[in-house]
Amino acid sequence: PTGTLKLLFGMMTVDIRRNAEDSVRLIEVAFGSWLAGTAGLLLALVFTASFLPDFLQPGSAVVLLAKPTPRWVLLLGKLLGVVAFVAMQAGIFFLGTWCALGIKTGVWLPGYLGGWPLFVFQFAVFYSFSVLIAVSWRSTVACVLGVLLFWVLAMGLNYGRYATHSLPKLGTEARPLSPFTQGLVELGYWIFPKPADAILILEETLKSEQINLTLAQVPEFKEALDRFDPTLSLLSSLGFMSVMIALAGVQLSKNEY
Repeated sequence: PTGTLKLLFGMMTVDIRRNAEDSVRLIEVAFGSWLAGTAGLLLALVFTASFLPDFLQPGSAVVLLAKPTPRWVLLLGKLLGVVAFVAMQAGIFFLGTWCALGIKTGVWLPGYLGGWPLFVFQFAVFYSFSVLIAVSWRSTVACVLGVLLFWVLAMGLNYGRYATHSLPKLGTEARPLSPFTQGLVELGYWIFPKPADAILILEETLKSEQINLTLAQVPEFKEALDRFDPTLSLLSSLGFMSVMIALAGVQLSKNEY
């Protein structure tokens, strides 16, 4: 099948060699995985980085008035409020683009809506690390730089875990890693959040196996997908978030105001 894809409200026209369903699936993978799941996640983390540091400044009236309330309750309430705010914005994006594509093309892929809770979950996991930084240093700059560098580290460990298992299958000339190094990579994978796994999960829900421009088709991931377990991946990220929130609560209880 042949056709055209119009972008930017008709300003650009691109020839396509896919049917309507595969074309919509490709667009939704790009929207959910890269536009929202990567760029949108980083922008949301940067945008919300100042919420807690400003809230936790010693002179803040909110902190002073809420002193009778346990501090961990105050912190948890603030975190849930930020997550709810981001969830609303993400819902507008996912529902809006899903409806726009469905109305325009007649193709409705409900798997795309799974990207909404997945995005919110990923944001909550990384934001919990930003919360720990905010409680420790009360600095917006530290939160922005810290959470961005942490995301890069987590993505690198996520990629490295699959690469260590797939490189021998790819027949490359790279020297195999020592068992000790492989063990460290595996340990880091299970401890830290997994942004690449979130993209793989969304691609799986959209049934995008036939699309070449996906993360699952990258050789380092494709040859190691037998080691990908979505359930354990999400549970381990949930465990990381729980530890970060607990540490932030303990640190806040020690801070002097």
